[in-house]
Amino acid sequence: MKYFFIATTIALAGLFVGGGVGSYFTSTKLLKQFQNIPGSPIILNAVYDRERHLIAYSISNPGTVPLTIIEKAFVFTPGKESEEKGYILSGIPANITIPPLSVAVVELKLKEGTQKLRFGDLVVATFTYKHPLSEDIYTLVHPFKYEAKTIQKEEKPKEQEKKEEQKREGE
Repeated sequence: MKYFFIATTIALAGLFVGGGVGSYFTSTKLLKQFQNIPGSPIILNAVYDRERHLIAYSISNPGTVPLTIIEKAFVFTPGKESEEKGYILSGIPANITIPPLSVAVVELKLKEGTQKLRFGDLVVATFTYKHPLSEDIYTLVHPFKYEAKTIQKEEKPKEQEKKEEQKREGE
């Protein structure tokens, strides 16, 4: 009986100590994860849709509350190859809600009647958003520069593609 009492006491003490240590590590790990979650949306990717003349932004909401984009704006700055003049479009209304822990695609339509983007063109987009925990309004600014890599992928002439395909078949 004496050994049973000692073994039970040791087992219970081990459970309490193990539970306490496990709770400590879990709570500190969880606290660190919550501290690393930014208070704003994150732009994961921006892609120019040449046919529709718009830039599609993949925006992540890593937080635990929904974010509402209430307004969009952008500044276009031409590159060396562009014939277009610079322009600004602001106050574009948007009512896009990004649910918590998700990604949404937000389209930013460029000015109608302007030429398609060319190498070196820069579009600096500003998204104005709010969240339900505050009456404040926040902004997110993202520069998008149209690069040669993007042009080669999207604008590769069909003749050049045929030549490359024939070259591969010949090898």
